[in-house]
Amino acid sequence: MKIGIDISQIQYEGTGVARYTLELVAELLQQDKRNTYTLFYNSFHTRLKNIQSAQTILSSSARICEFSLPEKVLHVIWNTFSILSIEHFIGRQDIYFYSDWFTPPVNARTFTTVHDLAFRLYPKTIHPYVRSSQEKRLNRISKSKGNLIFTDSFSTRNDLQKYYSIPPNRIKVIYPGVTSKKQNTEKVKKTLQRFELREREFILVVGTLEPRKNLSRLFEAYTNIKGDFPLIVVGKGGWGSLSVKDSRVQMIGFVDDEELFALYQSAIFFVMPSLYEGFGFPVVEAMSLGCPVCLSKTSSLIEVGSDAAVYFNPLSVSDMVRVLQIMLTDSALRKKNIQKGIVQARKFNWTVTAKQVIREFNRVESI
Repeated sequence: MKIGIDISQIQYEGTGVARYTLELVAELLQQDKRNTYTLFYNSFHTRLKNIQSAQTILSSSARICEFSLPEKVLHVIWNTFSILSIEHFIGRQDIYFYSDWFTPPVNARTFTTVHDLAFRLYPKTIHPYVRSSQEKRLNRISKSKGNLIFTDSFSTRNDLQKYYSIPPNRIKVIYPGVTSKKQNTEKVKKTLQRFELREREFILVVGTLEPRKNLSRLFEAYTNIKGDFPLIVVGKGGWGSLSVKDSRVQMIGFVDDEELFALYQSAIFFVMPSLYEGFGFPVVEAMSLGCPVCLSKTSSLIEVGSDAAVYFNPLSVSDMVRVLQIMLTDSALRKKNIQKGIVQARKFNWTVTAKQVIREFNRVESI
């Protein structure tokens, strides 16, 4: 069969959606020798060849169709008016795998992944343009009868059924995989030196800087934590404003994977205070590299962290303070959760993910 996939989201390096798209497509191309793949990539600003993490895809046997059209033009054409088939760009396909952004008309059987419903559950934390785009996309998907929807968690599946009345047989939960690599002693040392940090003497946060990540409450809670444990915040700027009043908070921005993995290995613990997550890649990355985690008791984070995490109420600053203090002072708990986390992280494997997706693709042939 001919399978088309929109890989445009990989241009947003450092985001969960970019990681998902890149890793899944790379694994599909590695495993699936039965079907042929055409990859659609559109960016007005970033050429595919300039994305370092995309080199594996570029060197694959897949046919790549690259365009540089303004994103908002495609949004109007596809998400608002649903005109101009994707086949005008990539040719006829038997299957088309939508991104989580555009839903162009197509004659093929369609698949898509809905990563989360943050725009519906926490609309004030989502940029208005993103909220509008996602609302139009989900409304169209919910009314379509022919597509299969993948979700990253049972939490998101349940949200889809609740808010869009999508029947269970149109939703398939397939957990993403997570790729991490333990860094050697020299790399860890250089990373700590670069950011002037000491091993096991800092707290780590990873994620795009946006209201949904709930960093403002975390920062407020952190001001009540005594001691010399800097709060290191890794992530690209998103939207919204953040007020940082504690000099121990260090916003270091985007880092490459090797440095990120070294930071996971070196932190005393990792914290994710999000109001809502569809999955939470940093949680599994941290656990896989032996970093204990504490998380918001909400959405998919309970599912992903299971019993390997300590949880707090993301709406309660006092509860955050309580859990942060426990994580800092209870070394036995940290040690126990490191071991549990390593076991839990093994459940999320790209090889397994891709096999499940390919199985769903191949079922189209038998229909």
